Amino acid sequence: MIAVALFILVAVSSGQAPTKAVEIIPQARPVAVWLKAVKDGNQEQLKSVFSETMRRKFDDEGWDKVMSVYQELFRKEFGEYRDEDFSFQFKGDENMGTVSIVYRGKTLPGLQVIRENNEWKVDER
Repeated sequence: MIAVALFILVAVSSGQAPTKAVEIIPQARPVAVWLKAVKDGNQEQLKSVFSETMRRKFDDEGWDKVMSVYQELFRKEFGEYRDEDFSFQFKGDENMGTVSIVYRGKTLPGLQVIRENNEWKVDER
C-alpha cells in the first residue's frame, strides 16, 4: 500500500509557552533530524540519520568533511532556517519511499528513505 502523508515539524523554543506540535511520521524523522544536526553541528546526530550503506561511504570521506559540505549546502539553500520553516511529504510503502522537504512553500526533490533495523534512515547523499 502506498502511503502519502503531509505533516509539519513545529519546534518549541525554550522560554516560551509550548505550541501544539504535529507528530512527525517515522519515515520523515531522519530528514528532520538531519536538518537539525547540520544546523547544530552535531556529528553524532548526523551519523544516526543515514543507512548503514551511506554511513560506510561517509566514513571513507570523513565526517568532518561531510558535516562541512552539508552546512555549506544548507546555508546556501535555506539561510538561517528554523525547524518550523519545514514540512515534509512521504510517498512510499512500509519499507521504503521518498521524503520531500517543503521549505517555506517550496517543494525540494525527494530523498530516498528505507527501513533498516526497524528504524527509518536516509539512503542517499
